[in-house]
Parts: sequence; structure tokens; C-alpha cells
Amino acid sequence: LTHPERVLFADEGLTKADLQRYFEQVQPALWAHLERRPVSILRAAGNGKSFFQRHADRQFPQLFLPVAAGGEHDGDSWMRLRSAAAIGGLAQPGVVELHAWNARVPRIDRADRLVLDLDPDPGLDWPTVRTAAILVRDLLQNLGLESRPKTSGGAGLHVVVPVTPTVPFELAASLTEALAQHLARALPRLFTARRGVANRRGRVFVDWQRNQVAAPPVAAWSPRL
Repeated sequence: LTHPERVLFADEGLTKADLQRYFEQVQPALWAHLERRPVSILRAAGNGKSFFQRHADRQFPQLFLPVAAGGEHDGDSWMRLRSAAAIGGLAQPGVVELHAWNARVPRIDRADRLVLDLDPDPGLDWPTVRTAAILVRDLLQNLGLESRPKTSGGAGLHVVVPVTPTVPFELAASLTEALAQHLARALPRLFTARRGVANRRGRVFVDWQRNQVAAPPVAAWSPRL
């Protein structure tokens, strides 16, 4: 590990070496959420700088495998983690966040889960966020869909619905957008489906866009910068 002393998390003073130790400790749990899933990554460059990467390059073949994009993205290559062992090497290139697609190789055009990202106004308390998640769960149950909660690493929650991997991404996005719009209409004092700080004031923004191609939610057990 080069430059193990480099501070990547300025607020906490955590270093590149700390990040490597974390990845080594959570490797089995994290791999369960990354195996065969294309990923987008956020890399820390130190001094508070970072950049997002979605496409494979030739820098780190020991860590990532290319995934042919196809469709309208034909010619590009997404990427996925090569193996569970590769998790231990993520700290070297400064990989902090791992955002895992809602699909697995070889059917990356078919979603195997739906995600509703509940992003609350910073002024809302946790019981209100929890209530919002329960209401989303109840709506999904009424539609015959079972869901599970997942923390987002921030102030919100993800409500995750496992589905049979036959759902095109376009359908997954359309369905979750319709659910977000319904929640905003039915309970406008609690939910909004519109982006922007002003629209979210005092409410929970239901972000359905995590269900689009190359816009995945953060993986469980991933650090957040």
C-alpha cells in the first residue's frame, strides 16, 4: 500500500490504511452485494478531492473485469469486481464508494431488484423517516411486493424489492417513478417526487432514479465519503 498515511476522510482523519483495514474486515459481507454486479465507483484523491468512474480502464486489471455495455451504450465497457479477494486491493487506487447495479452478469439489462431511495429533508427526525419507510413497505405489500430496508450511508433509507431478473430497466424505472408519484399525491405533507431542496423542505424525497441504467444505489457495507 503506497502512501498509507494519506488522509482520505478529512472530518474523521481516517487514512488510506484505515480504509484498507475496513475493506479486509467486511470482505465476505460486501462481496455478497457485489458479486457479478457492474459497479460505479467513487475514488478519493486526497485533499478533499474525488471523482466518479463508471467505465473500465486498463489501470487495475487485477481488481476489475470489463462488462460489455451493449444497446445504446455499445462500444463502452462497464466494470465489475474481479473477485472477493480484489476487495482488499480497493484502497490502493483510493476506491471509497461502490455503487452496485440492480442487475447481475450476464443479464445486465434485466433488473433483479427495485430500489426506492428515501432522501429526507435534513430537518426531519429519524422517527419520521422510519414512518415514511414503513408506509412505503405497506404500499408495496398491498401490491404483492415484499421489501427490505437498507441504510444509505447518509440520513435516508433504501427500500429494496427483490424481483425475478426478467424486468427491463425501462420498466423498473417506470414502475418506481409511478410509485413515487403516487406517494407524493397520496401524502403530500410527507412525500415529494420532485428534486430540489425547496421541494424537499419538511418532506421525504422519493428518488426512483436509482433504477436507471448506470445510476445504481450504493452497495450495503460500502464506505461513504
